[in-house]
Amino acid sequence: MTGSETSPVGLRLDRTAGRSVFGADAAGYDSARLGYPVELYDRIFGRVPDNPAVLEIGAGTGLATRGLLAREPSSLVAVEPDRQMAEFLRTALGAHPALKIENRAFEDVALSPATFDLVAAAASFHWMEPARALARIRAALKPGGVIALWWNVYGAAGEGDEFADALAPLLEGIALPPSEGEKSHHSLDQAAYRVLLESNGFAHVECEVLRRERRLDAREMCALYDSYSFVRLLPAPQRRELLDRIAQLVDERFGGGALNVVRTPLYTAALSDRHP
Repeated sequence: MTGSETSPVGLRLDRTAGRSVFGADAAGYDSARLGYPVELYDRIFGRVPDNPAVLEIGAGTGLATRGLLAREPSSLVAVEPDRQMAEFLRTALGAHPALKIENRAFEDVALSPATFDLVAAAASFHWMEPARALARIRAALKPGGVIALWWNVYGAAGEGDEFADALAPLLEGIALPPSEGEKSHHSLDQAAYRVLLESNGFAHVECEVLRRERRLDAREMCALYDSYSFVRLLPAPQRRELLDRIAQLVDERFGGGALNVVRTPLYTAALSDRHP
């Protein structure tokens, strides 16, 4: 999941929620979420050999899978635990000869050691316990293999994003996903991610944050927020009320169109030959 960072830290959703919360409206998720910049794939594939063997964790509806396949991997194993999301992915991309879809949690997938040149996780790593996930990734990578973690962070509260600032009071008291840090989306804490990766067997950590801006009308903004885990898990009346208030905010305070700031932090690192 890619969360907004407009809400204060409060209750937390369990990490296992990410395995099933999105599939009830896979098509809505796919249309509401933004894909990833071409430059992101340039950075990633600049660190791996041509036609790499790739493992993608949390493929969802294929927003990142499409970009990975476009770079002509020799193989791409796409792991997606949600049955309905995996079915959407299979319908959309399953005919691609390089693609194999595993409909199970990453923790349950049988992985041969030293198999992949690249392990990628787009908007999914926060749904896993970090140290255990990194240990599995480490074992699955070939010597010198690369890990790539990235997110789309929608909203920049406190940084000139007026809609994100105005929305924050509406999200108070809602249980948030584990992607939320104390002050902002956890993926924006570059120092913490560098320590996490380096202490778990990776070296040559690189980070870049790409930024885009777009203007969304009330329907588009509601569709975006309705794709979030913490909104989908609300009781139906509360969910509908929140989305109605979001639409009202866009129409009345922002004249029918609000700026949506999207930052995409990307972390890449190579498997260290010094880790036991």
